[in-house]
Amino acid sequence: MNSAEIDLIEFRLTSYCYGPDKFPTLTVEIYINGENFRDKVCDVERPFAEAEGNPGIAGHATITPRELYESLHNDYLEFDSVSIFGCGCGVIDCWPLDVAVDVGIKTVTWYGFNMYHREKWDYAELGKFVFDKQQYFREVDKLLIFEKQGLDIYKNFQVAFEPQKYGWIKMYMSLEGTRCVANLSYLFSPFDGLLTLLKDLESGSSYEELNIDEEGSCTNIKIETTEANDILNVMVIQENADDTPGKCYSCQSSRANFIQAFKMAFRILEDEGFDPNFWDEHEPDYIYDDEDDVNPRDVMESFWNDPWFQFLREP
Repeated sequence: MNSAEIDLIEFRLTSYCYGPDKFPTLTVEIYINGENFRDKVCDVERPFAEAEGNPGIAGHATITPRELYESLHNDYLEFDSVSIFGCGCGVIDCWPLDVAVDVGIKTVTWYGFNMYHREKWDYAELGKFVFDKQQYFREVDKLLIFEKQGLDIYKNFQVAFEPQKYGWIKMYMSLEGTRCVANLSYLFSPFDGLLTLLKDLESGSSYEELNIDEEGSCTNIKIETTEANDILNVMVIQENADDTPGKCYSCQSSRANFIQAFKMAFRILEDEGFDPNFWDEHEPDYIYDDEDDVNPRDVMESFWNDPWFQFLREP
């Protein structure tokens, strides 16, 4: 078989919020020949889902690095097919996509895609893929590196956003397992400040501070490096306007993981259709009909157009 007939597989770190989870879980997106394979699967499934009158059931969730590693490194030896995608609830078998894996002397072949909950759905359009064995298992081994990074993030620092009605967002943070929440208002939108903080940290800054005003309180985030420049001391101080005692939370996180935690949260926020630059207190169908009541979409560009967010499109 010549090189032109060999497919290229790549695993990329991403995240997924399973079920009611506040914080995203680190998961793995699969790219084949540079294309997002999960998107391709969804396109194949959509006509069958529409024929059942339920187009929303097309598609699957990404699974964790450890789950994908077990499928591709161990389980294929025992089972006729193994799961590479799962269900949005977090239980793979609830809505899996399976593939048969044949490991030869020099190549690895994926074929026979199937989903046992819908045996009549035809995946023949996906065809088969033939990978160079060495390149394939290098990617599989990367899954263990992804798993370690995910465990470090879960242990140290996590962040998630939850849009509310009428111009409010809850920002949840977990610092070494201790959770706190900041109520963000569109009147004091902190997203530009958060973006600047992250850009500066990515550029090697040794100290950053951000104040987030709320009604009746203030959340202060302080970041400073330790003697090891890639390890950050993270402190979140919540103060009350009435001078009653506030609370302080702290943890240590690697610089890369702290930034990655925000990238995961931002990715989900964009996927949910929220844009910080178009944020106001109105409902989506509100009609702006006053000169002093301007639709932010008419005067601002999307927050996600900033080049720093390229990872959202190409993780």
